[in-house]
Amino acid sequence: MAWKVDVSRTAREDLRTIYRHLVNVQHTQFGHGLAAAEKLATDRLATIRRNA
Repeated sequence: MAWKVDVSRTAREDLRTIYRHLVNVQHTQFGHGLAAAEKLATDRLATIRRNA
């Protein structure tokens, strides 16, 4: 159970970071912000799958 809580907390933090990247799209080049958010999401998903 503790593991699931940790993953959930990490996922929430990652979603906040992704959201910040997407918000930054308004202030930077669209592609750069979107690519950063997509890469973070992909990397975190891969990490969660490896640890499952």
